[in-house]
Amino acid sequence: MQRNSSGPTIATALACALAACDERIAAPADQAATSPENLAALATAPAARSMIVFDSDRSGNGDLWAMAPDGSGLRRLTEHPGFDVLADVSRDGRSIASQSDREAPFAFRVYVMDADGSNVRRLTAAEAFEASPDGRWLAFHRRITPANAEVHIVRADGMAQAVRLTEESGFDGFVDWTRRLAR
Repeated sequence: MQRNSSGPTIATALACALAACDERIAAPADQAATSPENLAALATAPAARSMIVFDSDRSGNGDLWAMAPDGSGLRRLTEHPGFDVLADVSRDGRSIASQSDREAPFAFRVYVMDADGSNVRRLTAAEAFEASPDGRWLAFHRRITPANAEVHIVRADGMAQAVRLTEESGFDGFVDWTRRLAR
């Protein structure tokens, strides 16, 4: 494979990304990512046993799809008239949180499903969410009024009620987690 003017090819970038997960992929970035050695390493690397989940309108509607890190095994996870977007796979790979407007157009809520797309359940009436670094919690903002949103957390498995963390007028939202606070 050749480089284009914007840098390494997608296949080379994939091999380099997987190299961070498995030392068996030791090729330099400019070596062909599709060499027999790299393809064999891709098939056995820890990342190869994972999946990439993404939203796409390839079916004519916004649904979630999954595939292996090498692009194989493409499968549709959701199929209904609403839009499913912004997927976040749990750290153990067993569940996927996403936003969907399946209940009402443009009224996005957070849903959780099993990794194969089954067992879909609404988790919150939130607009945006972020999973905790350990994957056990989701932080999100919920609109209280059109001009006021508050930050909440809820267990990712849906086994507890959400807890409101902020109580201020105005907008508190678009959350993100940090792995460790600097001291």
